[in-house]
Amino acid sequence: MAGPGVIGMAMRDHRPVHGADRVNIKVPWRAVEAARTGTEKVFRLDHSGYDNARAANPIPMSDDNEQTRLIATAMNEGSPQARALGFTTLKIGDGVAILKVPYRAEIVGDPETGVIAGGVMTTLLDHASGQAVHAALEAWTSIATLDLRIDYMRPAEPGRDVLARAHCYKITRSVAFVRAVAYEDDPEDPVATAQATFMLDSSAGKKAGANLKPSRSGPPAAKKTGDAA
Repeated sequence: MAGPGVIGMAMRDHRPVHGADRVNIKVPWRAVEAARTGTEKVFRLDHSGYDNARAANPIPMSDDNEQTRLIATAMNEGSPQARALGFTTLKIGDGVAILKVPYRAEIVGDPETGVIAGGVMTTLLDHASGQAVHAALEAWTSIATLDLRIDYMRPAEPGRDVLARAHCYKITRSVAFVRAVAYEDDPEDPVATAQATFMLDSSAGKKAGANLKPSRSGPPAAKKTGDAA
């Protein structure tokens, strides 16, 4: 984070048209706390990855589209960054996830061209890839991005929403492998392509959202009555 309550995205693309892109999205501190409770309470995801009613007898993720959709929704709405960018999941299942980011002025990297910032593309491809992993898993587990390589093919078309399609094509005991592409209409005419790897069971059994707990440098504590000004 660039600071308390602020999410910063920055990257330097190899194409001059993008240049140095940076997007700062102000997020209230309560949204960070909501993300933690959103995944843990609203969607009731415990350390086993299933709601409490199913924990004793988990259903394979590949056969439980409702569970997969709930996890996709938790990722889109529980993450302050994804929620601020307006990510929506259009399709998820069988190791594939398709997400959309709506075009708007706040996510433009270059006002002169109207092109969406490269950092938004990076986040979209990473997020789609993570959801594709969840759609491919037989049982839920926490994941974390190990590596994400992105190749930009061309600038995104100004004024157009951008889609990202990710496919998790291989899962080992500890790592998942994903290919993804960002585009407006045709995946064969991509804005960018990505290759990603994800660590499985990245939280080592900790509860979902545990990494979102406020740090000691979080919001200042309220003053007690009688404290000196």
